[in-house]
Amino acid sequence: MVNKNNDDCYATDDSPIENDNEISQAIENGTVDDKSEELAGWLMTKMFGEEVRKSLSLFVRWISVMINAIKDEFNSVLNRVDNVEERQSNVEDDFQDVIANATTDSEVILARKSDIYGEFNTLDPRIENIEKIISTWIPDGFEVKINHNLGANPKSILVEKYQNALDTEVNGFETSGQVFGSESTQVPTTIINNNFDNVTIKMPRIYELNGTLTQSIGSKNVWYLNEGINTIRFELNK
Repeated sequence: MVNKNNDDCYATDDSPIENDNEISQAIENGTVDDKSEELAGWLMTKMFGEEVRKSLSLFVRWISVMINAIKDEFNSVLNRVDNVEERQSNVEDDFQDVIANATTDSEVILARKSDIYGEFNTLDPRIENIEKIISTWIPDGFEVKINHNLGANPKSILVEKYQNALDTEVNGFETSGQVFGSESTQVPTTIINNNFDNVTIKMPRIYELNGTLTQSIGSKNVWYLNEGINTIRFELNK
């Protein structure tokens, strides 16, 4: 930049700084520590350039001190959080040990052991493991009734579950990266033919959907159950 005398000049704004500006208001409404206030006062009032430069130098180093103090405090808080999580984990482990050693009932102790899945510290996680297996593989807990009106019992029923079928992707067509949906998973089922026109299909609870059952437009033997991005497809084979 140059001034009117073509001299190098970096100061081009000769307008005064208003006392009641947004920065001043933010400072007034905030908290300024005593050392920063003192340094700012020196910068405003020192007469000689050497003292002004010294004030600037001290101000820069004081900012560094404050930033490092904040970083140290932040790291200290993180360490305390980690310690709390570790103690919480230890408490949970100790609690499990207390439960495990609180009973002398040989039948309960024996029930914690599994020939397939090994030994559990307490009975609860073994029961949870059994419930997980049941909800995943045993066709019970969720059922769908289809009025197919085929006039005969289906010879077989193929049930598959998949995600992101057409018109179910959250952000629109092909936004999930799965063209025409994900790979399907065959669902374990128990079939109950109520009559020649009606069938009940039982499935594991983990596959439960709360959507509306609809018949395929292209085939009267195919039905769909949708909820969000999830779809269960039923194919009735005569």
